[in-house]
Amino acid sequence: MKRHRGQGDTKRTWGIECNQARALYLSTYYAVDNVDHMIKNCQMRFISWKYWHQPMCHGHAMVVTAAYDIYRFCCDGLADPEWAVPENERMSFRDFRMTLSKQMLAYDPSMGLLPGDHNFRAYTRLTTAKKQKRKRGKRDRIVYESEGVTAENYQKAKRHKSGRLCGDLQQFLDHSSSVKRSTNQGVCEVCQKKTVWRCKSCSASLCILENRNFTGGSCLVRFHCDSFFGLAKRDARMSDDTKWKPANQNRIRRHAGYMQTLMSKANDGDDSSEEEGSVVGGIVNSTAV
Repeated sequence: MKRHRGQGDTKRTWGIECNQARALYLSTYYAVDNVDHMIKNCQMRFISWKYWHQPMCHGHAMVVTAAYDIYRFCCDGLADPEWAVPENERMSFRDFRMTLSKQMLAYDPSMGLLPGDHNFRAYTRLTTAKKQKRKRGKRDRIVYESEGVTAENYQKAKRHKSGRLCGDLQQFLDHSSSVKRSTNQGVCEVCQKKTVWRCKSCSASLCILENRNFTGGSCLVRFHCDSFFGLAKRDARMSDDTKWKPANQNRIRRHAGYMQTLMSKANDGDDSSEEEGSVVGGIVNSTAV
């Protein structure tokens, strides 16, 4: 390695022999001073007789310093070019520490989002059901693009297993807003139970509450669902079924698969046979009615 001393005519240059360890030390020893300075700026100290608190605070200050170094590494675009941030828009070390402090004070270990949270008392005292619910909430989280409502964000929400988007429900919203309480009881079109709720648009009695508690309005939703068409009480008139019974879960599941095939044919306009055409036409006409 070259060494220089002096200026002008008195400048002299010579070389020193060093191994890899010495070269590494000479090229990086100044970083120790920078780290010590940044650890001192963290100001993580307090007076206590418990001597083990001081090395603990020193370790936390080292973690904050390393985190800020990772932040600068990401802002340079070395981890991902899309993460690059101009120099004038980056947070200073002070702003970075203040942001970390706010996040730490607002974070709840009972959510179980970070490694090691399962060792905190706030998490261990939770019931098994709540722990599983928090795990599902963490697993079902979708990371969207920051451009707003785009085709990619829509596809992520549509394909996600949580199934938040259920299609255009504007027509169903019109039906649900017309549901009113009737003075006389009627028989539910889905479950055959007595109910006082009635969809005015369809003139159909449908269950909304169960034991005076709202349970999702499954009868109301299923009656207006395309995949349930053919299983309601009034649909039994298509096959002259005088002994209609409510469908169980297995029958509803099988019928939904059948209706998917039938709806795809209706959308494609498959008129290969008169029989299929009459069935499809019946579906369209009955749905319109």
